[in-house]
Amino acid sequence: MTTGPASAAGSEAPGRDGLNRGVAFLLTRTPLGRLVGWVARVPASVHIKLLFAFLVITALFIAMAGVSLDTIVRTARQSLKMHEAHERVEWSQQIDHALARQMHFTALALVLRDEDSVSRILRENNRFNATLARREMVATEEELERGVEILATALEDAVGGEP
Repeated sequence: MTTGPASAAGSEAPGRDGLNRGVAFLLTRTPLGRLVGWVARVPASVHIKLLFAFLVITALFIAMAGVSLDTIVRTARQSLKMHEAHERVEWSQQIDHALARQMHFTALALVLRDEDSVSRILRENNRFNATLARREMVATEEELERGVEILATALEDAVGGEP
């Protein structure tokens, strides 16, 4: 078995023009080979070529950072919109719950006929109106129209079909 520089060079499996197979493949069968040939034909010193390559890579990093920042900003906006949508849903559920409690207390007041029942109705009415006002401040036109339809339907159901 031979050791030394000759055996180390022989283990690289020389390809075309004394290059190893990997380099030969990259230079002859990929677009990288054409790029290397084009850069080699440019009449400039190696120092200038390396400096230009460094500047190109730096510009790519800066562009990549800009795209990343833009993606982060857009994601933050979407997250904020989703948070606002969740708030609107929560307020709508609170309105629904307050309306149901108000109707329950109204039925209870009709049966019991006492002051405490009437005060509960008024408290729920105030809670309903406050939540509705918050909801209306952030609602879109389409949401407002849909809300009016839902309230009209709920009112008809509560009154027994009378408008």
